[in-house]
Amino acid sequence: MRDILMTMLKSLKFEATATDRFSEGFKELETAVKHRPYDLIIIDNKLPDAVGAEVCCQIKNVNPKKETKTILISGFSITTNHFDQRVYKPAIPHLSTIKIIEKGRG
Repeated sequence: MRDILMTMLKSLKFEATATDRFSEGFKELETAVKHRPYDLIIIDNKLPDAVGAEVCCQIKNVNPKKETKTILISGFSITTNHFDQRVYKPAIPHLSTIKIIEKGRG
């Protein structure tokens, strides 16, 4: 799914970065905040080392001045609302997903 999503993002002219784990992605995010903050972060709810819905809150706290949009991808019911948009699995590469990503661009 990650490869399909990366291809989709690049076709929409996003500069995209992908990581396998939250710990890797969070390091990338902290570095980016100092140089070129992300406009949009798409995160799976089921990560090897974290829960995506909880991570969305941490992402917002890393860069509070920048309105980084977050899209959570999940096949499960989520009770938190720390993300801007939600995509239900299996959703990639449906047109509705592209519309949500475009909306997340700002």
